[in-house]
Amino acid sequence: MTSQIDPALIEQLITASQSLNAAMTQILVSLKDDRWVTPLQAEAELGIPSQTIRYMARNGKVSSRLIGKKRMEVKLSDLQERA
Repeated sequence: MTSQIDPALIEQLITASQSLNAAMTQILVSLKDDRWVTPLQAEAELGIPSQTIRYMARNGKVSSRLIGKKRMEVKLSDLQERA
């Protein structure tokens, strides 16, 4: 004896799955990494050469700030958007 699955239930399952996927995507997008890191830390995490990161910071392509007289930090989320 075989049972048949109601096509309406399958359609409900597909719709629910699509809604869940859309919600998860929104959550992941909202979890941008807003940490401030040194160019060397960013290079280790994203694989972008630190010299390129410094160049981007000097030219206003990514948010940056100076810590003390020499130490630069960049906003990791800005780099992630460009990677």
